[in-house]
Amino acid sequence: MGGTTYQKLGRTLYNLPRKCPKLNAHVERLNRTWWEDFYQGWDSEDHTLEIIKRNIESFTEQYHSQRYHLSLGLMPPRAYLKKTGISRTKLSFLT
Repeated sequence: MGGTTYQKLGRTLYNLPRKCPKLNAHVERLNRTWWEDFYQGWDSEDHTLEIIKRNIESFTEQYHSQRYHLSLGLMPPRAYLKKTGISRTKLSFLT
């Protein structure tokens, strides 16, 4: 798969191992969060690609820095990483 978009962006594609429902549950929860908090009630036909990109970037920033996560002790991910001292490079899937 040489030259794919994610490779050009310097990203790594992660594939979930087969028969691993715990990991899939995390992915499904993230999808649900995006659906409920971002997509639902938002008409993308009224916006240009640039506006959509800005909205995605804004939501991603809010998700990582302001949204409280029950699994992290009601802390946003960035605050949790700072408190625990976990290096962000170890969690490269967090953008």
